[in-house]
Amino acid sequence: MKQSKMADMGVLCMLNEEPGLTKSELQERLRHNFGRYWGAGTSVVWSAIDRLNEEGLIESDVEAAGNEPPTFAITDAGRERLESLILEPVEDLFHPMQRPMLMMKLGSLHHLPEGDQGRIVDRLREEALEARDHIETVRHSHDEAIDDHERYGYRRDLLDLRLRLVDEILDWLEGIQPE
Repeated sequence: MKQSKMADMGVLCMLNEEPGLTKSELQERLRHNFGRYWGAGTSVVWSAIDRLNEEGLIESDVEAAGNEPPTFAITDAGRERLESLILEPVEDLFHPMQRPMLMMKLGSLHHLPEGDQGRIVDRLREEALEARDHIETVRHSHDEAIDDHERYGYRRDLLDLRLRLVDEILDWLEGIQPE
């Protein structure tokens, strides 16, 4: 998923949780909530805020601000867009390059109605199982092709690490499954 979509989802998510934030506060909330997975620069986030404001997905409160920077709130259209971004499938979501998007989606699930949460958790579980099968297949093909494992260092171990990460996500998904 593009940086701009991730920024849109992050901004909408933060404003859905806490309306009345300034651009700087939004940037800080994103850094605090998702910075371990995704490091969006100020220009990406502030551009997203401006674009979302122009599109009517968020609104600014300039008049109440006076000399203070404007604050922003999500609109009903913004809530709909947030839900569509969370629900939007991402190809190969469990590939390491997609980890920031996976973490952002997992951290945003609570913004969906329970029925949608359950469907997304089920879909993520299916995708994780497919990713696990793929990693296992690659690991087995590497084992067959490589007769000197010491020569290749920790690369095989990296596949084991990917498997463990997918297994941890599967366990986590089981724990949050809405009823």
